[in-house]
Amino acid sequence: SALSSIVSGGRDVELRGFFTDNGVNDTHTVVVNWGDGSAPETLTDVDPLARSFAGLHRYASPGSFTIVVEVIDKDGAADSATTSVSMAGISVVDGVLYVVGTDGHDFIHIRSHTSGGRGNGETFYTVLAYFDLGTPNARFERLVVPAREVRQIMVLGGDGNDVILVDNQVQAAAHLFGGEGFDFLHARRTALVRAESFEWFNGRRK
Repeated sequence: SALSSIVSGGRDVELRGFFTDNGVNDTHTVVVNWGDGSAPETLTDVDPLARSFAGLHRYASPGSFTIVVEVIDKDGAADSATTSVSMAGISVVDGVLYVVGTDGHDFIHIRSHTSGGRGNGETFYTVLAYFDLGTPNARFERLVVPAREVRQIMVLGGDGNDVILVDNQVQAAAHLFGGEGFDFLHARRTALVRAESFEWFNGRRK
């Protein structure tokens, strides 16, 4: 089997592919594991003549997911193919604050603030994320979460030229991944920072 295309829009993914089989009269079942913990799905959009398939899936939260497609013929012979997809956005899962960027230009800022005055108020983290800047798909997301609910921060910038800023007042362990492109990354010096190419970290070239 082979995956010919995967198109994402927001949290929705459209998956298309094709397969070959020497058995002219074989029938086929296509099962997709979307990689997000949902049950494997048997696709209903399978063309037996063109030997192609298509499927749609909506992800509940942002992240990077591995998709596995398995094609099984009527004799039980099977083959599989794997691809991956990233859903841009902000979410908190099991104490981890995730911010996943796009392959375009993203600006992500995580800051800390205290309500009710210093010393006696609750601390919150505010995430401001501008995705795909300079394109028709540009969008803005904002999330405010109590700091006590966040033990770790994971920012996946994706490709493109990204700016990722985590204020020094943010106490949670931060892991910043710039990906491809020319990135500017700023966080506490104890943060884990990785980029595939030229980057700046805390005002210094890495």
